[in-house]
Amino acid sequence: MTEDGFTAIAAACDRLLRASDVTLERVAIPWLHLLGEHPNNLRAYEHLLADPNAPSQWRAALTDRWRVARTLARSVRAVRSADPVAAARGSTVDLPARIDLLVVSHLVRAAHLADPNDFYFGPLQGMLAEQGISSLLLLRNHLGGSDAPLFRAARRGGTAARLLLPRTLGLREETRLLRRARREAHALKGAQALAKDPVEAGVAREAARRAVTEGTAANLRLHEQVQALCRRFRPRAILVTYEGHAWERCVWHAARAVDRTTCCIGYQHTVLWRLSHAVRRSLGPGGSGWDPDVVLTVGDVTRESLARGARLGSVRLATYGTHRRAPVVPSRSNDDRLRCLVIPEGIEGECLVLFDFVIASAPGMADLRFVLRTHPVMPFAWLARRHRHLRTLPPNVELSEADRIEDDFARCRYALYRGTSASVYAVLAGVKPYYVARPEELPFDPLHALGSWRETVTSPADFAAAVAADRARPTSARAMEYETARALCEGYSVPLRPQVLMDVLSARPAS
Repeated sequence: MTEDGFTAIAAACDRLLRASDVTLERVAIPWLHLLGEHPNNLRAYEHLLADPNAPSQWRAALTDRWRVARTLARSVRAVRSADPVAAARGSTVDLPARIDLLVVSHLVRAAHLADPNDFYFGPLQGMLAEQGISSLLLLRNHLGGSDAPLFRAARRGGTAARLLLPRTLGLREETRLLRRARREAHALKGAQALAKDPVEAGVAREAARRAVTEGTAANLRLHEQVQALCRRFRPRAILVTYEGHAWERCVWHAARAVDRTTCCIGYQHTVLWRLSHAVRRSLGPGGSGWDPDVVLTVGDVTRESLARGARLGSVRLATYGTHRRAPVVPSRSNDDRLRCLVIPEGIEGECLVLFDFVIASAPGMADLRFVLRTHPVMPFAWLARRHRHLRTLPPNVELSEADRIEDDFARCRYALYRGTSASVYAVLAGVKPYYVARPEELPFDPLHALGSWRETVTSPADFAAAVAADRARPTSARAMEYETARALCEGYSVPLRPQVLMDVLSARPAS
């Protein structure tokens, strides 16, 4: 896809989302929120500029129908209530009558339930409790299998309470959500007939198809769950991870449907790409209810990036930082073996791109050890079960055994990456990063603003030559180049600033 094509599709999506007659059901369609130029995102849009009736689209439509049917089948034995507290009835946990802050996060690994801190928000609840601020953490379930054992492990009472959100409602409720989605699909077909150009017509047609999918139903379900919890606990603020997804808008709309004074906060916790779109734009004037009141950013660089162009309207921006940024960078290991850390995102296709690149590179770079580190949501063992060629790795390729990525950074000189935010932390730890680019792909390098230190490679031969050139450079030249890169990354991700959130909450006194 070209950048012009990307811009045209984004504009057409936004026209539908910002229409005067926009509905919750339309905003709940994930596909209408174009996140950015990452190939994993663009794959769902490329056919609009090629063949909208390609066989892949028919297969996608059949897959969508199967997933809807699976959800309906699961709902036959599901709870009847949209209220997760009622869904977890029989629990012995002691939930407060009122809470100050409702937090929506994600369960990406069952083992994370044993950690008192959240994977995305870190020690937030503990810090709030120390200040006398009560909170309820809602976890969206991204795991398969039965919900029942996860419900029991997730439930936590007190002023730092935690609940797992059910993945389905009862059959009647799920059927009602689908009927609402079908009505919106019909309305979008009407918008297709009124479209002024082929791209606009294609976007409306595809949005109509995507309206009746499990993703849209999940967002409508989340809207009802959050509404039920807001009626029960009357939070004065609600905080969600913020990347531009449809579900984030649904959460804020649900909270305001109960109390329009609820402060809606987004946490921009990860990288911004050069063309990141949905995270940067407002969906309407102040009274629309879809936009956050405040966006907390991971650093000053992303705050300034969001501020440029003023496309977020009246949304307030503040640098909050991240618990993943240690105040002190660990010292480099004395182990002088040459290593390269491989850090893909938690996306199967992206893991394969990098791991296949390593398997092709390793035989020609015998003096370099490659260390594969997968995202918690994508364990290597799971990948190896699905892809036979990963079961036997070259002799100079190993799996990371470190619990903390900082320990891997400390013993590696280089890193191979594509879209991961871990590349920022790699630079801060003194690691030289190499972005793996592919032909006919819009670049989505999170370190695109770095004018030096990071390099782009397109083939194993390209990478081998780049590493050889780096090893031949004087130490003083490398150090000077690194300092420039480190200075920029220092502002991209900063240590946590809890007082920033405290100030936001203090501006909304409890009623």
